[in-house]
Amino acid sequence: MLQRFSSVIKWSELDTFPRYSIAWGLILVGIIPGFFMETPSTKFAFRMMLVASLGVVLLLVSMFTSKNTREEKMASNGSIVMLFLCGIVLYFMTGVSREAERYYPLEEGLTWLYRIHSEGGGEAHLLVRNLPKEEINGTSVAPQEYITKDSVFTNYVRRDEEGFYNFASRKLGKGELEIEKQISYELLNSLRAGKTWMIQETDALLVESISYSVNVLVDSVKEEVNLNGNSFSPCIKISSRGQTEIKNGTFVATSELWYAKNVGIIKMITRETLRTSLGAQEIRVTLELVGFQGSKEFEMVNEKSTEQIGRLNEVAFGFRQKEKGLILYEEEWLTPEQYDEKQRNKGLIKEDGKWLTSQQYAHRQRAKGLVLDSEEWISQKEYENRQKERGLLLYRRRWITQEEYSEIQKRKGLVVHKGEWVRPEKVMLEKVAAGWVQYEKEWVRQEKLGELFEKTVEEYHHQISSRLFFKIAQDMDLISNKLRSAWQKKMLELYQEELSSGEKNTAALKRSFLEKVNQLYNIDRAEHRALATALDRLDKKSTFRSPVGSQKRYRNQEEPYQWAIEALLPQVKRSNQQKELPQKSKTSSPSQLISKTTSKTTLPEKSQKTEDLTITPLEIPAKNIQNLCWATMPNRVYILTREGVLNQLDLENFNLKESLDLGSPCLSVSLSREGIVVLLKSKEELWLIEERSFRVKRKITVPSISQVITTKKSSVCYALSRNREIAVIDLRIGNVGTISPRSLVPSKISNQNRMRISSPNRLALSPNGRYLFYESFKTLCRFRVSGKNLIFEEQSPKLGLSARQISVSSDSVYVALPFSRGNDTLANVPIEPYGTYIFKTTNLQEPVFSIGAGASPELVDFDISAGQIYTQNSENQLIVFDFRGKKRKEYQLTRRGDLVEQYLVHPRGYKLFVLTREKLLWVELER
Repeated sequence: MLQRFSSVIKWSELDTFPRYSIAWGLILVGIIPGFFMETPSTKFAFRMMLVASLGVVLLLVSMFTSKNTREEKMASNGSIVMLFLCGIVLYFMTGVSREAERYYPLEEGLTWLYRIHSEGGGEAHLLVRNLPKEEINGTSVAPQEYITKDSVFTNYVRRDEEGFYNFASRKLGKGELEIEKQISYELLNSLRAGKTWMIQETDALLVESISYSVNVLVDSVKEEVNLNGNSFSPCIKISSRGQTEIKNGTFVATSELWYAKNVGIIKMITRETLRTSLGAQEIRVTLELVGFQGSKEFEMVNEKSTEQIGRLNEVAFGFRQKEKGLILYEEEWLTPEQYDEKQRNKGLIKEDGKWLTSQQYAHRQRAKGLVLDSEEWISQKEYENRQKERGLLLYRRRWITQEEYSEIQKRKGLVVHKGEWVRPEKVMLEKVAAGWVQYEKEWVRQEKLGELFEKTVEEYHHQISSRLFFKIAQDMDLISNKLRSAWQKKMLELYQEELSSGEKNTAALKRSFLEKVNQLYNIDRAEHRALATALDRLDKKSTFRSPVGSQKRYRNQEEPYQWAIEALLPQVKRSNQQKELPQKSKTSSPSQLISKTTSKTTLPEKSQKTEDLTITPLEIPAKNIQNLCWATMPNRVYILTREGVLNQLDLENFNLKESLDLGSPCLSVSLSREGIVVLLKSKEELWLIEERSFRVKRKITVPSISQVITTKKSSVCYALSRNREIAVIDLRIGNVGTISPRSLVPSKISNQNRMRISSPNRLALSPNGRYLFYESFKTLCRFRVSGKNLIFEEQSPKLGLSARQISVSSDSVYVALPFSRGNDTLANVPIEPYGTYIFKTTNLQEPVFSIGAGASPELVDFDISAGQIYTQNSENQLIVFDFRGKKRKEYQLTRRGDLVEQYLVHPRGYKLFVLTREKLLWVELER
């Protein structure tokens, strides 16, 4: 067969020397590179082996076809030696090529667990696994999966004739496969010490979006490393260093990496340094092998590493399930359809890809300006149209029926006139202007008045005492304006003509007089008894002035004749006052309002008007003012100075109506149902001052209290003592009781929350007197007021530190606890930096909305009539929000940094006092 093969290729026809020379040449070409290449690649080694094999075949053919001459015999012996050397070189070439794979094993199933330690950053674990080999774009690669507790990604490793490098990568759940644009070898096939190569890096810990060149060096191939009780030898140590210039500095990265035989990477130390003009910043990360599984030659496992591997495998499993579109719910992986069905069964509502509770969904819809109507969320305009179609009316932000609206207007004392609800005074003015007069609560024409008066005079003539009636007439000009009925003037003139008669039945006179006053004034029982007593005292007087020539003349015809009720009542009440109580000042000058020592003569300065705001500064040093509160009379305000002077200011012309020197520094003033409540600082007393007479009605000793609150609808006030107890003070009888908040907390609340509830810092009472709020350990707590008892109801989540006040709206619907650093963010309720949550007074768990005013928002007040919320920050003294949390406008009323001490909003809205540390401002906003 060889003869036939040689004859085919005409090999035997060649001479001996050329035949052997060609064969030996092919063998030498195949084996000589093996002597000069320290570590040839596998592909190159097999190519050279094929060349040498062809030479061996030709050499064997020559040997079997030789004619056994001496020359050919020598060639045959040399060929045998050459075959032996060829085998050795080929074995060496293929063996060395396989040696690099032992330091970078890519066999399926191998698992590495590494511990990563960062200086100042704690520890973490990394799990690396070899997956089955794949093909990407026709290229065979070995996938390696990297698992941490936060992410899972896969590197696809490829080995070519030069070494090992990452061919592609993919992060689980984060998009498609990414092919590397350039080759960066991690390990070369050459394992010779001193070998260097260059790679390009694009990742860094200290700097983002950076690209720099790295010089890699094989330091040693015979290292020995002891790690976690295991010795690894031989190991390859590889070091690298990269440096680049960045903006305003230099970035340097170095690393040391150890590869162990049959294991792979066992240790790595990375250092990064960033030097700038501001200084140097450095970070060091160490990676160490703590577990190794899957190798027959060596395994490194223990109970702790096995447990950690199991956890990370569960993480990887979860990421794969999420990539499939599954959702983990109650330890079960569900499809989106199954998950949605379970959420619906729980009563949740899906919006914008999120499942919300009914309360959260309602909060979002309200924030959009929608309104719930018959289980349907509709726009505000559509809702108003529906309510109007139902025959309802919008009254104070509440829809009511026509009957309810009529009852409310009647309780206000309004009457229907020309299809509108108006005050009786307006009707009276229109009737008088039209020539009508009021008689016995009815309006009649003037021509009929004479006939009615004659009947009235004849009926009462014999029952009226002339002297008593004339005494009352003399006191008419001492009484404030109250009645403006034209028939009273005419009746008095008729009586004066008949006052020449003597004594009449005084008892009948008093009875008829009281009945008439009751009809005109609708006085209560206490005023009725006081008036009767006053009439008795007048009746006991022995002499009266003669009516002849003693009629008083009035300034004009429109000035009314006024009855004796307000002239007589102060005489009764004045007799009960104690002589040692301070008396009101006889004169009302601005100097009393400002302090005891100033001599200013005018209060308002020149107003400053802008497009939508009018500011009237008052010439009152703000540092002298303690606080302000509204009086019962409209457009009247009480101003308390720190020195202890209580003043009543009329806003119509900014004149002082009353002034009372209390003789001691004061802490606060407020208005209750029983009168004005003032807390004196040094005397530790609570003084109750009557509004009408402006005299001290009662003194109540309240030791060790720092704050007193009340409302004009309550006869009880609450005080906060220095030992964190709440004092309950009955202003009608002067009784004082104390309550410990801890004793009111229900037993079902844990001891930890009980401690948070039991330390009140500041109090606030809702204007309707139903709820008592206080701040305790960053939370807002609510008591329900039941008589003199307090019932604990609710505690809010943590809201923040350093609150100055608790703000409650005038309609007792909203409450807020502002902090200078803003409220803490609550779960599922976003808030702006330095923001303040607005809660319903009946629900302290979920805010209705929030307002973001900027740095240092310490005060919040509500203007219910205007539908606005007022607050401030470190730069602007007034910031206006609506009741959806949207900012309308902000104003800098005084200089920047002049902090606000108090807001006092006018009950009719769009007006307020702004008390800063330097000024008192009266602010009027455009409607």
